[in-house]
Order: sequence, then C-alpha cells, then structure tokens
Amino acid sequence: MQRLDHIALGIYEKALPSAMTWQERLVTTAEAGFDFLELSIDESDSRLQRLNWDARQRAELRETICGIGVPITTLCLSAQRRFPMGSSSLEIRQESLTIVKKAIDLACDLGIRILLIPGYDVYYESSDASTWARFLEGLSQAVGWASRTGVMLALENTERSLTSITQTVWYVNQLNSPWLQLYGDIGNLNALGHDVVAELVAGAGHLAGLHVKDTLAGQFRNVALGCGTVPFVQAFRALWQIQFSGPILLEMGGGDNEHAVQTIIAARHWLQAHLLESWSVPGAPTIAKG
Repeated sequence: MQRLDHIALGIYEKALPSAMTWQERLVTTAEAGFDFLELSIDESDSRLQRLNWDARQRAELRETICGIGVPITTLCLSAQRRFPMGSSSLEIRQESLTIVKKAIDLACDLGIRILLIPGYDVYYESSDASTWARFLEGLSQAVGWASRTGVMLALENTERSLTSITQTVWYVNQLNSPWLQLYGDIGNLNALGHDVVAELVAGAGHLAGLHVKDTLAGQFRNVALGCGTVPFVQAFRALWQIQFSGPILLEMGGGDNEHAVQTIIAARHWLQAHLLESWSVPGAPTIAKG
C-alpha cells in the first residue's frame, strides 16, 4: 500500500484493551500499522500511579520498547483536569506541579519526546483572571523543568479553557522557550466551531504534534471517522502548506470493545487514505510505495 514516509502515525493507549501488557500493547501497535504509541496519565489513580514507577519498572519498559522497536513517543497528561495548575487551592496546585515534574522525569526515563499539557487553567472550578495567572506561573515552572531534561512540552487546545490554537500560541509566545510548543487537536477545533484551517495556519512553526479525531458540533467523542464534520482534506492540505511534519496521533477510545484492534486498523487505513488524497497535489510531500 502507499504510505507517507515523512509522517509518523500513532495510536492512543486507550484505543487498546486495558488488560494488555506493555509488550502486547506495543506489538499490537506495530501489527496494526502504527509507528508509535501515546501513553496516558489521566485522572484515575491507577494511571497516576505510573508516575511512581521505580527504576526497575522503568528499565523493564525501556527494554520492551527496544526489543519490539515501537517507541512511546508522546505522553498525554490529562490528569491536569483533576489537578490543574490554576486552581484556587494551594494543595491542588502543589500536587499539579508535582505531577508535572514526575511526568517530565518519566518521559525522560522512557525516551518520550513530547509531553502533552491540556490547556486547562482549571476544570472543575470557574475560570477568572487569577486562575489564568496561576496557570501561566505553573506553566513557566514546568517549562524550566522540561528544558533541563530535554523533554518537549506541548500545549493542547481543549474543549474548554484554551479552546483554540490562537489562544494556546499566546502562551507559547509569552514564555518564549523552545521547550514549549503546541499540540493541535482538529476535532476539538471543529466541535467548537473554529475555522480549522485558519487555526492550523495560526500554529505554523509551533505545532509539535497533532491529535486527529472526528467530531460534530458540541460532540467531542464517540464519533467514528467519516461520520462527523471535521474537514480532513482541507486540514491536511493546510498542514502541508505550513510544512508540518510532526507526529500525528489517532485519538480513539473504546479499547475494551471486542473489536478494538480491527477498529484501529480500519481507522488507520481511513486516515492514511485521506492524508494521501490531501497531499497528492503538485509540490506535496513524496508518497512512497510499500
């Protein structure tokens, strides 16, 4: 089949059965035709506990990654919903920064290149000028830690708070560090009615990666690829125009469905076909056969 050699396609951990071992997850990622896996550290105690893995556990996972040859390239730190950096609670803010520091250290130990920070000043509280000021202060501290370890932080546009790339790029410009960039989510942009193409162009030069999913107006999840209203062809052509060549992550859940593996394989074929359609124009990146 045809493929895009210059683009790495990844799959979200939650698209795979939760009972899988790390070896099974990485083998399945490869067998499904993906180049990398995205690790999830979400609000659940079980996934937060991963931040406390000891040296032996981290070494074992590094060996598994090396043996299979499929990297964990990105880490999604959605635990920031439960522990946001802009919280009015000092205790929550302190825990938030502890989690960020541990996540950066984990990423460094596992060879993870990009740590995705969702753009929430707060999630279960109301936003105001003080929550945003605290968020910026916490983000600045996180960037300092990331720069010392060489881990890229990437701020994602979300379904609330920082909902657009235009908003997130303001924070990137404020902190002006090569270790803070953007992680675009075209599904979130579409569900909120943003101009997807214009927003991608606004992130030119700062997009470290991209989340891909289909959405409908106001519906952010559980929309099958091709059943929503995301303008994929136009979005992918915009990526070519701004010379984006970072990792593209297929953001899917439903890993415990009995047909999960077949679903992600079908989704990968769909995604590749639309990338090829979008970039099969004069001057676009070379499409290889293989």
